[in-house]
Amino acid sequence: LTVFSNDKNLIFQTLRDLASNEFGWTEIAVSEGNSTFQSIATSKLFRFKDDVVVRVDNGVDTNSCVIQMRSKSRVGKGDLVKTKYI
Repeated sequence: LTVFSNDKNLIFQTLRDLASNEFGWTEIAVSEGNSTFQSIATSKLFRFKDDVVVRVDNGVDTNSCVIQMRSKSRVGKGDLVKTKYI
């Protein structure tokens, strides 16, 4: 996802706040120098835990940033679309 803002730190902090406050993810590691955080997302239905990593990088120009995110289910093959909202 490309975001048209050059304030990488603001985007990073906003994503951390959203993950914690809106999605209820539990943050387990942060690397502010790499603009990366790791969280655990827990599904509401079965309480399955999914590992999520989010990173913010500089975009191709000076007015954009790229948000990279990946998730991995600890149980089964999918993450029940837990990360579809970011």
